[in-house]
Parts: sequence; C-alpha cells; structure tokens
Amino acid sequence: MHHDGLAGVIFDMDGTVSDTWAVSLSSFRTAIAELAPRPYTDKELMAFAGPAEEGILERLVPDHWEQCFELYIKTYASRITLREALFDGLNEVLDHLRSRRVLLAIVSGKSLRAVEITLERADITDRFEILKAGSPEGDVKSENIRLILDAWGFDPRRVAYVGDAIADMNAAHAAGVIAVGAAWSETANIDDLRGVGADVVFSQVDEFFLWLKACTQ
Repeated sequence: MHHDGLAGVIFDMDGTVSDTWAVSLSSFRTAIAELAPRPYTDKELMAFAGPAEEGILERLVPDHWEQCFELYIKTYASRITLREALFDGLNEVLDHLRSRRVLLAIVSGKSLRAVEITLERADITDRFEILKAGSPEGDVKSENIRLILDAWGFDPRRVAYVGDAIADMNAAHAAGVIAVGAAWSETANIDDLRGVGADVVFSQVDEFFLWLKACTQ
C-alpha cells in the first residue's frame, strides 16, 4: 500500500483503545434490570450494537430509556478502571503519534458521555483532536470518519481507521481510509477482519506499533 506516511489515525473505542465490553455489558444489564421485559445474554446485547446506548434503550425500555441511560452512565463510571479504559501499550502508541505530529481522533459507536468517561479514566482526553460518538439512530461511523477527513483536509489514503469489528472495517472502506484491524481484544476475530478485506490486521499492540513507526518515519 503506497502512502506518504500517515497524517491522521482515527480509533474505535470498545475493543480497540479500551477493553470495555465486559464493563459496558454489566452496566447495561444493571441499568435495565428492573424494567426490561426479560434478561438478555451478552450475545443478545452485543447484537443490539450499532446505535449508541440511548438508541438501544429506546428500543428495550421505550417508556423509561432516559432514567435507564442515566443509571447506565452512573454505573459505568463507577465500574470502569484504568485497566479497562486503556489497553497495555497504547499509551506509548499515542505518545509516538503525537510526537510525529500525526492527528488523532475517536470514532466510536458509544454514547459521547461514555466515551468521555473512558478517556478521562485513561487520562488521554487531550490526545484526540476530535471525538465522534455513536448515534441513537444507528451506525454512523463511515459518515463520522468522512467528517473528520473534511475537517483535517487529508488525502483519505494517509488516514487509518483502527477498529476491532467487521463493521469498523466496512466503515473504513466506505470512507476510503486505510482499514486497520485491531485483534488484540478477546472479542476480536482475526479471520473475520481479514475476511472483510482489512488492509492490515494486528493481534498485538506491539505489532501495530511497529507498523505505525514504519508509516510515520
């Protein structure tokens, strides 16, 4: 893949920057425990992903979604620790990219409040120029990547989107940026990421770091 060095890197959040699936799901379950029509398994809850938490709650508990969302945010904030907020090794990656004047952004499917809480817990809020969160209406990642490209004014082939899910790779392709598969979380599947045509896939943060160093000489 030919590019003149990376000018910008956009990160997904859950499973990419942060190991937050378990704490998100447990907080979500607590938030709907009293009001949902029945219990949901992790797999069922993960299948709802696409819209941000507000949108999922609007579907599950239409009459009480606002109070459930407040409870979700409160529970999530009380449970998330630094260990979950930031994968080992990523602090150094972000430092390196900043030192090379590479611009950084977040494009997450999470609600903005959950994104902000996570970045604060990891103490990395100031690394990112732009934060784009999820929408209650559904998956808006490719549109959000395009908005960031417009703001930065970079050639899409000099920008990477790093994510752990098939939908992330599809969003990267739709926006024309380099699709980087992050397979260092337990929920990621390398074969799935390769299967949807990720440009590169890394199973370890260290491997990703080596690739970035080569792209930011």
